[in-house]
Amino acid sequence: MRDKATVGAPWRADVAATFDREMQRGVRLAFRVRLAALLLIGLWTALRLEPPTLFHYLWLIGLLAVVGWLQVPMARRGTRLGSVLQAAISSLEMAILAYALIVPPPGAPPEWTMAMQFRLGNFAYIFIFIALTALTYSPFAAIWTAVSGIVAWTIAMLVALGEAGVYTILDLGRFQAMDAATLQSVLLDPFYLSAVERAQEALLALVLASIVALACARARRLVRREIQTSTERTNLARYFSPDLVSGLAAGAAVTRATTKRDAAILFADLVGFTRFAERLPPEAVIQVLRAFHGRMAEAVFAHGGTLHKFLGDGLMASFDATALADTAAGQRPTATRALDCLVAVQVAMADWNTTRAAAGEPPLRLAIGLHFGPVVTGDVGDDRCLEFAVLGDTVNVASRLEGLCRPLDAAAVISREAADAAPDHPLLHRLVPVEGDTVLRGRDAPMALLQLPRGVIA
Repeated sequence: MRDKATVGAPWRADVAATFDREMQRGVRLAFRVRLAALLLIGLWTALRLEPPTLFHYLWLIGLLAVVGWLQVPMARRGTRLGSVLQAAISSLEMAILAYALIVPPPGAPPEWTMAMQFRLGNFAYIFIFIALTALTYSPFAAIWTAVSGIVAWTIAMLVALGEAGVYTILDLGRFQAMDAATLQSVLLDPFYLSAVERAQEALLALVLASIVALACARARRLVRREIQTSTERTNLARYFSPDLVSGLAAGAAVTRATTKRDAAILFADLVGFTRFAERLPPEAVIQVLRAFHGRMAEAVFAHGGTLHKFLGDGLMASFDATALADTAAGQRPTATRALDCLVAVQVAMADWNTTRAAAGEPPLRLAIGLHFGPVVTGDVGDDRCLEFAVLGDTVNVASRLEGLCRPLDAAAVISREAADAAPDHPLLHRLVPVEGDTVLRGRDAPMALLQLPRGVIA
């Protein structure tokens, strides 16, 4: 059954899966760090103590290492039961640690009480275990470890108070009424156990655990935002050109103002696709169009172009029509990248037709028009539904050039302006001038054009 939190927001499932993996890695890392810390503590203990006290503590250190390792397979379970068992193991760790720090070891003098053990400052070792929970990115683990440690420490204190002669003072007014000599004698009394210090230790543990828990929660929110942003950006890239998405994601302003600049415009269209589609069921037509669009989009994006729209069995792309595209364009000139894209499109179509022929499918022919010149760009539409538009005579000319491919039986028709903007491009050696000056529909002045003949792979 799907988690309700993931319905309608697939990125939430990605977040949950990411944290599950990182928590498992964190538990393994925490065990390694804990093991290293226990080894250092064991070494420090060996330098200070003699048998049998040394063996007593080494045995407890080894037990803590084994119990800590048990959390690793529990984390891999990734289930609610695994989480419960992890919490139980953490509580067991705190109980063992409290026993190790509070119960007088073998070899201790008979007059050494449990109350004296509390004065050794051993509660600081619990802080290590609380800090280790930061590696798991689990706020709950931090709080639970602190609470378990405080409970174990409190139970140890109550046990110590059960010893003969051990006492504490809960009335703070009594301390205020004591003179210096009396206060000193109480604080040095081996049977006195300070409840105030224990409360202070518990408070510090809770403060540390809260800081760790907040850090974990903040890290989780940061990762959640990053995954959500990445998912949203990926979804945008499904509909918009990556250069536009990258520019907007980098903080570029979205404005209704128009701009004018030189750009290369490319139109491409499948020749005779309407008649071709009449012989196929709708599902097969969609599959062919998806395969075509995917190959074209890859070629456009690979050369820093902006894919503005799919026109049924065709498309329109621009190169440097927007300032946002400059961030992805690199240093190669605009017309050079447009011609590079035209070559890539031709190669992609040839490879696709080879695959289609092997499957017994007929080849598809593509018509391309390319022009270079000034364009006007800006947002059009309503504030609730905007479209980034590229307009102007350059766009119209590129569309007309694509239409000339059919009567000329050419694979592509390129304007002299586009060729002159990239005079060193190797494709130009394969182009053939269109005889005479061509007057395009809607224009008065003739144009000098170049064509790429059919059958010539760019």
